[in-house]
Amino acid sequence: MTSSGGIPNRYARSLARPAFAPASDANIYAAHAGMVGSSAAAMEAKLAQWQSTTVALTNKLTEHAQALTTGADEFTESDRHNAAIIAGLTPQPPRPDHAQRRPVIGHTRGS
Repeated sequence: MTSSGGIPNRYARSLARPAFAPASDANIYAAHAGMVGSSAAAMEAKLAQWQSTTVALTNKLTEHAQALTTGADEFTESDRHNAAIIAGLTPQPPRPDHAQRRPVIGHTRGS
């Protein structure tokens, strides 16, 4: 449970690492190198949108990873706390079977 934040955190770090972003940006720039006019402007706009989306998604992944890690840590602490409570309980004698109660006076079964 405590490692649940690790997977999205690794993805976020891989997206944010310097080697990833420039390489993908370079591929996009290379693809649009020969474009001119409105095609070039459209590609520039799309590149800016992709870069913005990449940053936003990386930030969201990081936030989710932190929240999952915090939740796992809180669960672990709660589990330890509850285990200590259970370990400190004193066994109680068994209670009498409630199914064998005497009927209430004036009441008969089946009526």
